[in-house]
Amino acid sequence: MSTLGHIKHPNLVELLAFCKAGDDRALVYEYIANGSLDTWLHEREDGPRLLTWERRIKLAHGTAKVLAYLHHEYEPHVIHRDIKSSNILVGKDFEAKLADFGLARHMSPLLSHVSTEAAGTLGYVAPECNMTMSASRKSDVYSFGVLMLELVSGCRPNTAPENSKCGTLVKWTHYAIASGKQMDTIDPVLKERGPPFKELTTFLKIASLCTSDSPDNRPTMKEALQQLSQLRTEIAQVRNHTE
Repeated sequence: MSTLGHIKHPNLVELLAFCKAGDDRALVYEYIANGSLDTWLHEREDGPRLLTWERRIKLAHGTAKVLAYLHHEYEPHVIHRDIKSSNILVGKDFEAKLADFGLARHMSPLLSHVSTEAAGTLGYVAPECNMTMSASRKSDVYSFGVLMLELVSGCRPNTAPENSKCGTLVKWTHYAIASGKQMDTIDPVLKERGPPFKELTTFLKIASLCTSDSPDNRPTMKEALQQLSQLRTEIAQVRNHTE
């Protein structure tokens, strides 16, 4: 609560109040009527079709903005540690709203990692977290990359085609990209609408870098945000030119 209460950002769910009555405690947040991204992608029948390519990129970009703020601008820096689609709420204009700071940790400016018990959600957790029992900004980057893959594929992190023998969305995507079959990973609903190949592959490339096995090979959130911002700018220019 002390972490979330002091942080303000347009892409962060706002904590409005803290209530205490005897032994009972309650946190009061702003109401986000559209629910979670997880619901839109996997539970609402009309969700995938309403999540157009532009809206999916907007949601990824908004999430990147708030994570870059937490990692690089807010002092002391904050690691969220549980980035996943159910913790991304969808605003009325399809802007991302990051929620649930229950696992968040402040970072000392002198340290690159924080020691921690196993935390996060299976499928989103970076490989090094379970091996070293530590978390870093780069582990948040990995989880964000998984979220990007979920957005573009429409698949949950722990799923992959049965015939792929890859087991997880990350492994499947990395294999598909290496094999030149990256379009096999795209949500069929997106394919029907035909976003340009270059836009899809650029998005996949950013997600693939974010989910690199080695933290050293992943971009920072600031770098990932810059790449997504450039992609959104290019898309806007193309759309304006064709109208």
